[in-house]
Amino acid sequence: VTRLPGSHRLAPGASHCAQVGEMLGRMHVAGQSFAGAQPHLRGLSWWHQTAPQVLPHLEPAQARLLQEELTYQQEVAQSAAGLALPKGPIHADLFRDNVMFDGATLGGFFDFYFAGCDTFGFDISVCLNDWCIDLATGAITLSGLLLMGYLMVCLDKVVGGGLGELRNRVEALARGRDEGGAAVRVGRAQRPQRAGGTGVHARASLRGRGGEAAFASG
Repeated sequence: VTRLPGSHRLAPGASHCAQVGEMLGRMHVAGQSFAGAQPHLRGLSWWHQTAPQVLPHLEPAQARLLQEELTYQQEVAQSAAGLALPKGPIHADLFRDNVMFDGATLGGFFDFYFAGCDTFGFDISVCLNDWCIDLATGAITLSGLLLMGYLMVCLDKVVGGGLGELRNRVEALARGRDEGGAAVRVGRAQRPQRAGGTGVHARASLRGRGGEAAFASG
């Protein structure tokens, strides 16, 4: 039987998040040359179809929140910023239990059952809201590392290499030390405020509205 090496990391650390972000970026870049396509079966249209079945079982405040969020996500998807978001094949279910680590090294992604074509922001949102969240407090604390790992791959594709220094910085952050050996602190993410469907807030919504972590050495 052929299988991925390793095991799950259900309590991921900084290095795990950075590696997941980098591998996700590689997957999205590689998918651009894939000719096949199928709809994302758990995308926005499915949310609208399924919500009426869920609403009768919710408290009034929860029902209002769900309806408001669906309206907001629909507005984002139809806006100029939403329509311009990069799209392609996505995993769509990249939670902690669908990734294997062989020791400290990422072994691979699996369970592509829900894979389809949608905005790459959907995959990023799933990762930020699962891999980077402190389950005890709900705080998103490692989002910057995951996003830096992801963007490093995408930028490397655009500029044709030459991002070795940035890669070293991300790896240093993942280890919790900067280049000079000083400890690196990852700040708590702040939830951005909505402001009428601008491009910035549209992208934030597709990242799970968790904001980005701040970094400081010392």
